[in-house]
Amino acid sequence: MILGHALDPAHEGNYDVVGSDSFYSSYQLTTQLIDLGHRRIGIVLPPPDRSGIHYRQMLHGFQGALRTRGIPVTPAFEFFTSNAYALFHQDVPGGILGEITAMLFADLPLLMSGLMALNERGVAVPGGISVGAMGIDIELARMLEITMASPDFDTLGQRVIEALNTRLRNEEARPRLILVEEKIHLR
Repeated sequence: MILGHALDPAHEGNYDVVGSDSFYSSYQLTTQLIDLGHRRIGIVLPPPDRSGIHYRQMLHGFQGALRTRGIPVTPAFEFFTSNAYALFHQDVPGGILGEITAMLFADLPLLMSGLMALNERGVAVPGGISVGAMGIDIELARMLEITMASPDFDTLGQRVIEALNTRLRNEEARPRLILVEEKIHLR
């Protein structure tokens, strides 16, 4: 059994996967930012060669929310990097960051390096830019004044126990992909 981000639903292993629904979390976060009036929203993800399907699901959820709300998907607002700090320092004043009013970060390292760069560039969070993040601690999100998505860990644990019990009762049970929706926590 694997606990964590969801793998490809067509996974071939003889194991269950219990994880969070990355598509849904980024869709919900993006929708929340749109509801707050943002139309120029960016997303920061790891490079495709270093990321699993859950990051692709995040990208698809982000794009799906934009399309559903009639906002064009802008590839220039999709950043693939392992270092958001360097990315945001490369962007010249008046460049792409000047156009974006909200940014989603796929994980904690990208969030922290991005926030550091934004701070050094004098971009206030919140204020100059709104920030959302996936998969970080709720207390950290409150301290940083950002909106975040995280799974209900009690529900995640319950799904793991249910999957283990099913396996113990029937070793021949078909492997399952079990997704838990993430909840949005507003800043």
